[in-house]
Amino acid sequence: MQFAAAIITALAILVAPLCAQSPAPARRSSPPRLLLDTPDSWRVQSGTWKPADGTVTGTAGETLSEYAAVSAMPLKGRWLSLRMEISGDSAKAGLWFAGLRDDKSELVRLTLDTTSGNITNGRGRTIATLPAGTLGKPVDLLLNFSANAMRLRVNNEQVAELAITYDEPHITPSLFVERGTTVFSTMVLGIDEAAPLTAPAAPPKVIAKPIATLGLSADFTPEKMTAIKDGWRDYFGMQSVSAAGPWKTVRQFDGPATSLPSKAPAGGQVLAGPFNGTPVEMDLSWFRDPLRRTSLGLDRNLPVILGADLTAIYVAPWRSMLGKLQQDQIWALMKLAYGSDPKTEKRLLFQWGDDINSQRLGTDTDARTIKATPRNGLGYVRNSNQPADAASYAENYFAPAVEAVRAASRSVFGDERSIPVLIGSCARAGLEANRDWFRSVLEHTIEGELAPTLKGRKVIDLVDYLTVNHPFADAPDTKSLQALWNTYGKRVKGLWVTEEFGNIGHSPAQVINRAALFLEWVSANDLDSQQTRLIWNFASRNAFKDDSTELARRLAETMTENLRFAMDTKDFGTLYRVASGENKLLLLYTPTSERKQMRATKTGDISIEVGEDRAKAPWVARFLVNSSRRAVDEVIPIRKEGTRLVITPNTIGIGSWAILIETP
Repeated sequence: MQFAAAIITALAILVAPLCAQSPAPARRSSPPRLLLDTPDSWRVQSGTWKPADGTVTGTAGETLSEYAAVSAMPLKGRWLSLRMEISGDSAKAGLWFAGLRDDKSELVRLTLDTTSGNITNGRGRTIATLPAGTLGKPVDLLLNFSANAMRLRVNNEQVAELAITYDEPHITPSLFVERGTTVFSTMVLGIDEAAPLTAPAAPPKVIAKPIATLGLSADFTPEKMTAIKDGWRDYFGMQSVSAAGPWKTVRQFDGPATSLPSKAPAGGQVLAGPFNGTPVEMDLSWFRDPLRRTSLGLDRNLPVILGADLTAIYVAPWRSMLGKLQQDQIWALMKLAYGSDPKTEKRLLFQWGDDINSQRLGTDTDARTIKATPRNGLGYVRNSNQPADAASYAENYFAPAVEAVRAASRSVFGDERSIPVLIGSCARAGLEANRDWFRSVLEHTIEGELAPTLKGRKVIDLVDYLTVNHPFADAPDTKSLQALWNTYGKRVKGLWVTEEFGNIGHSPAQVINRAALFLEWVSANDLDSQQTRLIWNFASRNAFKDDSTELARRLAETMTENLRFAMDTKDFGTLYRVASGENKLLLLYTPTSERKQMRATKTGDISIEVGEDRAKAPWVARFLVNSSRRAVDEVIPIRKEGTRLVITPNTIGIGSWAILIETP
């Protein structure tokens, strides 16, 4: 790209004298990114915005107009440049950063005010007073981000320096117009750790020359697809819902903070536990989410779960080292829950920890920590994957829990393996280091100080189901799941994804992308829904929660019949084909990452082979997802050519999209 090349050349000229004096250590360097050249990377939060040719024009009406980046990005050690042309009476506009705070713990917000001629922060305090006339013409901003400060240059002169802190490693920028109209352009993120001393000049106007339109073809005849053993709703579940829906698995039903009280209320059932030698009190009504006033106890939720034929997974509500008292509590909860109804054996599951490579389960001696909830995100704390934590989890937490579960299983079913054991989930399983730590747990041989009956057994031999979280967040393919399955698939009953999506940085297009990857793995290994399933976690912090939840519901309600699957690698990505019965066809397209040609490419005709008989039906094609924009229901023109259906979207580039083709 000419502009990117110019930036790199300018940086080379600036640093050349320094390099000539003494050798400098090698540092990371890669081309800057033009941020406004891809409109699908931004979303309109409010107001009127018109993107065109690497610029975007915002106009404020009665309320603030805001334009936000879809994905967060690292800023520490980088620079960001932006040109603003502000017009209108008493116009105000600027940018702010979610996840970046000033010395007053307020989000960093820079407002250019034509009335005062100042740049102010979010509280209206003046950051810099600009020379007269500065705001009457285009203004070039250059922001340099260090570990604890942000330098602000205006038209190549430094005007302010702010103390800053980072809430998260990745920050989300937003543009806004409070009054008047502003044209934002030349927005560049410098990837190089060294920042330029002056704002980069605007790139020359280049008229893009689109490369050839990408035509796609897909064959939905049964012989060209692979049958999948179960239905969509069997493979995909949901987290923390309080009523039955079009899915068969729920994690933390009526949750998410389902736990036991740290102090037992009066009126519980008294049971003679097998471990501590003293009676223990337990009642299913105690097992509920205390943070939600409307939540019910397991005594009332369990009939709903069984009546709806759901599989309910709960994160076990213990975090501390498990002594004999805690073993009796586990035994009592299992005995009451599984003994309440014979069907519970197949429908109620407990997962022994969540994100276990970062939660340090079994290291705390405080028995009052009877609570464990899903983390709802992709982050995990510093000092994760510690070898000592792996041994502590296996010896002090998992093994005593399994010993108690087996005792309850013998008491209720006469078989110690009837109650399934789900090992706690590995956080961000797409990272090799996390999987290595997980393997160290699975290969650990129990010494048995707290669980003497399991001494000498390997952890993997005590596990029925492996569980992982976010396997596709750091690996845009199926290799992380496949690596675990290749090693342990024959030694366990299944491998389940107990969280996918999370609370940051993903649109409904990512739902499509990750569903396709999961089905690719299912198809390649011929797995049924007891061997694997994926649970969507659309956390409340995610800006796309409602859209993503609706998309997941739509797919579960639509793809109800027997599934068939196939995939084809195309020039710029992968085309996935999923058929449900004879009259529901789903096309999922995910682009190859980091392909600059994508911006100049459009999806042309899509030719779909369905066979002579099916081609006669009255087919209708609709968008479910169009790149990173919100899920839509736009009808796409469709025509018939012999045994084929031909649809012409023409309104989309080749970012991620999903099209549903169905008959009434």
